[in-house]
Amino acid sequence: MSWADKHGIAARITLGDDKPERLPLILCGPILRRTEPGSVTVWVALKEPRTVTLRVYSHAPPPAPESLKEEMRGTRRTARLGQNLYAVAVTAEPVNADHPLTPGTIYFYNLFFSVSEDTPVPETADQLNSPNIFALDGASSPDDLSPNGLSYSIEHKLPGFSLPPENLNKLRIIHGSCRQPQGIGRDAFPNLDQMISFDAPVADDRPHLLLLTGDQIYADDVAHILLFMLMDADPALLGWNERDGLPDVPADRKPELEPGKRKQLVRKTAAFTTEDPESHLLTLGEYYSMYLFTWSDVLWPVEFPPFDDVKNDSFKIVKYLEQRESLIEYRKAIPKVRRALANVPTYMMIDDHDVTDDWNRLRDWCEQVYKRPLGRRIVQNGLLSYAIFQAWGNTPDRFAPGQPGDDLLTAARAWVAAQGVNPGVGQQIEKLVGIPGTLSTGGELSGLFFTESGGLSQLAVKDSLKWHYQIKGPNFEVLITDSRTQRGYTNDKFGPPAHMCAGALEEQIPLDNVDPDKLIMIVSTNNVLTIPSLHGEKVFGKKWIWAWWYIAFRITMDILVPVLKFLGKIPKTNHYNPDVNESWEAQTQSFESLLSRLSRRAAVGGDGTRRSRILLLAGDVHWSWASRMQYWADSPLDAPASGSQPVEAIFAQLVSSPFKKEEAFAKAFHNWGYIPMTDSLPGSIRWFGWKERSQIGISPHDMGRMADWVQMPDFMMGHTPPMLSLIDAPDTAVIPKPDWRYRIDFTLGEKGRPEFKLNELGPPPDDDDPQKWFEFLSKAHKQHKDFAQEFGPGLELVGKNSLGELRLQWEGDSTLVGGIAGADKSLKVASPNVLPAAPLLIKVDDEIIKVGAVNLGSGECSELVRGQHGTTAAAHANGAKLAVFKTATQTQWWTLPTETKLTRYTLSLSYDDPQFPKPKLPRETNP
Repeated sequence: MSWADKHGIAARITLGDDKPERLPLILCGPILRRTEPGSVTVWVALKEPRTVTLRVYSHAPPPAPESLKEEMRGTRRTARLGQNLYAVAVTAEPVNADHPLTPGTIYFYNLFFSVSEDTPVPETADQLNSPNIFALDGASSPDDLSPNGLSYSIEHKLPGFSLPPENLNKLRIIHGSCRQPQGIGRDAFPNLDQMISFDAPVADDRPHLLLLTGDQIYADDVAHILLFMLMDADPALLGWNERDGLPDVPADRKPELEPGKRKQLVRKTAAFTTEDPESHLLTLGEYYSMYLFTWSDVLWPVEFPPFDDVKNDSFKIVKYLEQRESLIEYRKAIPKVRRALANVPTYMMIDDHDVTDDWNRLRDWCEQVYKRPLGRRIVQNGLLSYAIFQAWGNTPDRFAPGQPGDDLLTAARAWVAAQGVNPGVGQQIEKLVGIPGTLSTGGELSGLFFTESGGLSQLAVKDSLKWHYQIKGPNFEVLITDSRTQRGYTNDKFGPPAHMCAGALEEQIPLDNVDPDKLIMIVSTNNVLTIPSLHGEKVFGKKWIWAWWYIAFRITMDILVPVLKFLGKIPKTNHYNPDVNESWEAQTQSFESLLSRLSRRAAVGGDGTRRSRILLLAGDVHWSWASRMQYWADSPLDAPASGSQPVEAIFAQLVSSPFKKEEAFAKAFHNWGYIPMTDSLPGSIRWFGWKERSQIGISPHDMGRMADWVQMPDFMMGHTPPMLSLIDAPDTAVIPKPDWRYRIDFTLGEKGRPEFKLNELGPPPDDDDPQKWFEFLSKAHKQHKDFAQEFGPGLELVGKNSLGELRLQWEGDSTLVGGIAGADKSLKVASPNVLPAAPLLIKVDDEIIKVGAVNLGSGECSELVRGQHGTTAAAHANGAKLAVFKTATQTQWWTLPTETKLTRYTLSLSYDDPQFPKPKLPRETNP
């Protein structure tokens, strides 16, 4: 009997109810998606069609608190994705329109399933805790509270959630990106399950939002073993095999579709630029199955396919065993991931690996791929699967009847029914998911770009689904951007694009007079403020030139690269990797327009200035770090000349990546810091900008000579806007006052440091047995190595798998009780309950104090570190006013539950922080 006959999906679908290997009704999910006071959406994938009703409950009031009260209800029929695959994102709304959900309350939900199309499904129907609905994977019954179930509630045994609190001190957001099943390192995502389990009973303590910021799946660089299983699941779930009819794949090339053999199809026929094309996803069923295998353990077989089924000329037994071990560990953790996804509102954004590496990255990529039938088909499959598995839950209103998303679901059903050979339906799907241009039957591509103001070209995508959206909380909002499908391209086919062209900025970042006290979060697929190593001498000064790797890099860039390019020895993929090259290009029109537009969203304050605090959340690059920018503008770029108000903004960038994909390059930065052979943080980057070059009085040539060779080569200075770095500003020149200016500062993290003593090993052996001495020395070496790895590196950048937890210290005014002296290490406050969780910063008079612990009963604040942020420790009188010093803190959790394997970054959100004075030009007296 073959592996497929025993362990394949087709065999397991047909098993009887008495077989433990039989697939349950729910193949994936439930995943809690968009969650608001007036609506809750839950996504789920099933093996059979059903009408699904979502009911949301609260605790019933006394005298029956153990009971549940229905608060919301909604019903929707599943969409047919294949013969044995159906999905639905069902949205519930209040049963009483006058009673929406409120913060500070734990709610529970249940799904009810009916074969009939009658609505709503009665509560007597099959539901989450019914037999054969949700696979418990080893749990003895639905009453078993193992992590393999769905609930954290002993009482109700249902998944639950709470809405974001009105007090931003209590808001808890988890974010991260990049989770690859066979990726190196321990999967950090299951940590979220443990975090929720600790705090599930208290509404304001549990995580309130989960932001998955890209690369939820890896369409490229798929493990050969996993692709083999996906290829088995594909026709079994869909009922047809797209591999039989892929464009530009004739019968004699069918062997190239096997795992590990797809390089030529992907690189040459589809023109993709991924570095890992050998087992790239191609078919719609493979994309669907990848999501199912990533988020659920249901389809994973008990036994993996044997080596003889997967091997090829380049895939040897050693690699097979390595992949198999990684996938086994990944599979073990999936039940915890499922439970977490069911119990926290989850929002997702698109990035390249969800479709293919480098997707839409450069103009050349678009021009090459979209004229290839196979390239267009793969992108179509990736986007259709993204729409159903990710976007539907982000924006369920766009999939309501009569909306483009519902049209797409109808087209997806027709596509499956036609087994992928209906050109009309295919063109409809292309249009709805946003495949640009039109490819004629003769292979001619037309209408790929249209030109917008400023001469940039934008992909011609009209009347398609939009991937950007907003999340609105009580005192915050999150803008999830799309910088993949709305880029702006120059005529240089390899030139860096604008991540968001002017039209995209206007659409995705509306100027709607946001309350200045509201926190704004922007989620970008690529980091906006890149690491300082790429800023060269602008940051590090002359010590930059002493780093050995800088010397090698400079020789390569200045000598070898031009020669090799001239000789044609560097392929075009050189323009695409590594991912850090995808950072926003600083001091360019699009970068400066982004800063200007974000800072102009706030309403005008009493002094005529718009002020805002903005968190920039990003992932993508497989390491984590934090940085801060403060921005001042008297006349912001792109603002109208008349009626333009000055602005001031703080941008706190918090990067969290990866969940599971450690890389050697990132580990090097994790261990060495921003740059080897330096022992301190780099200085700030300070830039000045003008709307017109004629204002400055310095020629473009002179500005080009002053510019940083890495960040601002000569040709950049010929563009708008003209900008000047403080390090390049001549000391003797009188330069007119700039229209805007900013400074970027980099942050050092903190880590727990437990007591570590060598004598914990005990005394060395007192005999001459070499084996005992070897064991003793090995143990000592391991402890020292572990200590160095866990508590030495990882302060500037974290290159280990982790998830980011965002907390705010935002508000809490109180008064001192009894006063304090300049040397005191503790103090008392009148209202400790208004303070955020420690550690926190407080401001008393002109002093900023770090507080390590707060006793809510006595009001005692202890473990004080006095005179922070350049202030001076001083005495403060009884009754002195105390205020929380606004900060954003991100903790990178490597493992749980101990707090030793973490890095914590704290960024100041104060406009008048003495650590970050407003930069000024030489000879400038009034900046």
